[in-house]
Amino acid sequence: HVFFKYPNSEEYTLKDVSFKINENNIVTIVGTNGAGKSTIVKLICGLYETTKGEILINGININQLNVRRYLDHIATLFQDFELFAYSIEENITFGKTETGLKSDEVFKALKIDKIIDKFPDRESTIISSDISQGVELSGGEKQKIALGRAMYKNSSMLIMDEPTSALDPIAEDELLSDIVNIAHNKKTILYVSHRLSSCKKSDKILVMNKGELVEVGNHEELMQLKREYYRLWSTQAQYYI
Repeated sequence: HVFFKYPNSEEYTLKDVSFKINENNIVTIVGTNGAGKSTIVKLICGLYETTKGEILINGININQLNVRRYLDHIATLFQDFELFAYSIEENITFGKTETGLKSDEVFKALKIDKIIDKFPDRESTIISSDISQGVELSGGEKQKIALGRAMYKNSSMLIMDEPTSALDPIAEDELLSDIVNIAHNKKTILYVSHRLSSCKKSDKILVMNKGELVEVGNHEELMQLKREYYRLWSTQAQYYI
């Protein structure tokens, strides 16, 4: 029963939102602009506190948990991310070796190996055109590196908010398939997207509309209802059918 409104705002961004995410499930949040999708992610990440209602992790209020320990369990990828003037590998690992996945596993699973194969220094290639011997990557390549960083972290939950905006629908579908394959039975995935091509891979879909959760179910169930999800899917069908 979460309600939330931003500081100095009289309108609620979220209105009585309730749902459950099970371990190792893939959950997608969809809806039009301003529906409250990203706000849900910010609340789960602890960037804001609920105005009313509560968020529970295994029955414990999120505000009662140790913040550092809680964040250790979460890996995130937002639309606005930053790559640094380090090597490709350092941008993914940050020098950490204790992780659930090895860097070469991440390279292969997300096809980052195809990026590094283009450069003589491979994973040691510096990401920066301002540095001698450095390179400038495309938007899609940068997103894969940023996603590799999130996948490399030894977290139990992966949260992605519009992580594939620089990719076309076909490339997005391929990347999501790679994510599902590498994270299957290893991570809980919460994915926010304007595109609905990812929804067939989801165990649960949350459909938001004007701050309210209006539908919950998998792709087949929601298509049969022929309501908001069906409308969104039908509108975008030309891109992924």
